[in-house]
Amino acid sequence: MGTFHLYTDRRGRKEPGIYEDAEGRKYLRIKEAGRKFYSYISLKTKSLEAAKEARDARQAARVASKLGLAVQNPDRAAKEARATVPAVIARYVKDGYPDKKGVPRAGKRHRKAEEGYCKTLLSYAWGKPAPDLAQHDLDEYHAWRVAQVAAGNRARDGHRTTDLELNTLNNAMRWAVRKEMFKHNPIAARARYHTAKDATHCREYSFASADGLHAAAGALMSSRRSEVLGWQLLFEGLSGLRTEEVLRLRLDAKHDEPGFVEGDFLHVRRAMKASKDNPCVLINDGLKETMRAHRIWHAARYPQSPWFFPGRDRKAGKPVDKGILTKALDRLHRSGKLKEKHTSHGARAFYVKVRRSQRASDTQIAFEINHTGGVGTIEQVYGTAPEGWKSGKNTPMSWIPTGAPAWSKTKGVDFSKTQAPVVPSFDI
Repeated sequence: MGTFHLYTDRRGRKEPGIYEDAEGRKYLRIKEAGRKFYSYISLKTKSLEAAKEARDARQAARVASKLGLAVQNPDRAAKEARATVPAVIARYVKDGYPDKKGVPRAGKRHRKAEEGYCKTLLSYAWGKPAPDLAQHDLDEYHAWRVAQVAAGNRARDGHRTTDLELNTLNNAMRWAVRKEMFKHNPIAARARYHTAKDATHCREYSFASADGLHAAAGALMSSRRSEVLGWQLLFEGLSGLRTEEVLRLRLDAKHDEPGFVEGDFLHVRRAMKASKDNPCVLINDGLKETMRAHRIWHAARYPQSPWFFPGRDRKAGKPVDKGILTKALDRLHRSGKLKEKHTSHGARAFYVKVRRSQRASDTQIAFEINHTGGVGTIEQVYGTAPEGWKSGKNTPMSWIPTGAPAWSKTKGVDFSKTQAPVVPSFDI
């Protein structure tokens, strides 16, 4: 910051409020509300007359603001001009990504998502102060984001991605208003780019039968590098567990811990907290057979790992990463090894389909898979059951394939002991 002096003419007369630097450029000295020190605003002129006009206009604006006229107080305008989008996001991050109640987000899942969205938002060149953002600016961001997603050769179109990121920006803007960085959130009533009718639901990437589920898992198990993903796919399809729930399962689990087997039930740790949490999964005949075979495979491949689905880095001692299964299935589909496209969530849809064929109600299924949205969301995500199924005019689907199980594609492991129909012990 340079040195500024109160303007004084040749006769020694001073001009109130107008300062200049050594080059003769004119400035206004102001003291904003809540600040201890003065600051200087460049008037971008060396002309005394132009500087006096700017000073007088500012004073008029302050008087109008006090009288309640529709003119913004220039002190507030100066404060809001410094409220850039990066500054708004920085405050939001600093305060722990607060929710609507002002409480920092504690859940790892939501906090991590907000953190990722903030990084993306900060990578964009926002050309306006945050209080001046309009729908056009969001449209510009949307176009930029869609182009980025397309360049990454992703299956998504970028619309839903943009909405999620702008939702985070809206959270940050709401928090900035609460912290008096500016008065109003200009994007609170923004338009959305993704609609429900455009959504691709997991049921579209599900499996028609246990044969289809085992065929996809077998394609993964045919390679040593992706064997563990084949087991993960089977467990998800036969239990209805979410990916992050199934990856928490451990062979050394104690009572009430994810992975502990008690009679015909497998204890789990739910990712989504419903009003009444269902802490167990019923071990159906297909899951029972799979768990028995999985134990033999695990003892042969990963005898030192406690995780049901160990990651490739044995030294790290962690389970596989969350998004790897869907990526592997997509890779098999693109290579032609799988005729249809499937996803990890499609396995969960398979579970819903089988249970419906067995005439379980959507209310019961929502409880079994711990679906927090209830019956309405079950129908929205998984569709409605065929009318004939509700009246019992169908043959219930089986959890067991008609042909060889998926693990028959695994090389170098003897599964001959899996014929005994008993609940497995996980002592390895």
